[in-house]
Amino acid sequence: MNNRQEMYVNMFRDTASFGDSHANTLNPYPFFEEHLNELTTNITQIEKLDQESSIDITGIAADKERLEDELAAAAVGAISRLKMLYKKEQNQQKFNEIDFTRSQIEHVPDNTLMTRAAIVSDHLEASNGADPMYGITEERAATLKTLTGQYRTVLRSPQEAIKARKYTNEDLQGLIDLTLKETLKEGLDLVMEIAAEDHPDLYRQYTDARKLSKV
Repeated sequence: MNNRQEMYVNMFRDTASFGDSHANTLNPYPFFEEHLNELTTNITQIEKLDQESSIDITGIAADKERLEDELAAAAVGAISRLKMLYKKEQNQQKFNEIDFTRSQIEHVPDNTLMTRAAIVSDHLEASNGADPMYGITEERAATLKTLTGQYRTVLRSPQEAIKARKYTNEDLQGLIDLTLKETLKEGLDLVMEIAAEDHPDLYRQYTDARKLSKV
């Protein structure tokens, strides 16, 4: 939550605390208990949405960094073996297609690494079993293909997390607005105005609880 949202939610909590403290006195008034329960429920939901909006992307970043290192290492290892194979086969076209230096794999933008690793992966899969002495094995091909797929997924994860957080924040703000308008202004405030005739001191306490305080 931002500071403004936190300010409103703190006021909701203070109001709910007031209501719980004086429930025995105020429950007889029409709809007091219903609006108080609604307020408590909304606070719980707001807190849940706040937790969801605080998605920790650092875990995604750590996965990306680890996968990046593993993918680069696997791709570089495969390139060396494929180059030797293509030299033996005198297949210059295939050699040129995977003629990436270590730097062109390890020190390139994310999407470039993914694209080049996918190219190498396709070559490795197509050449699987061509000559065991070069270490072009089914296991190596499967590993590189898996790492390429995992890296493609993790590249999308931060964007998906940010998108999800945006929608969660919108839901959170919507629930704050709804609580303020329907639960308080059109609910408890009206009940307490009726109760004020019998309990002026409680009404003053209620209005104090309803005040916004800076976070």
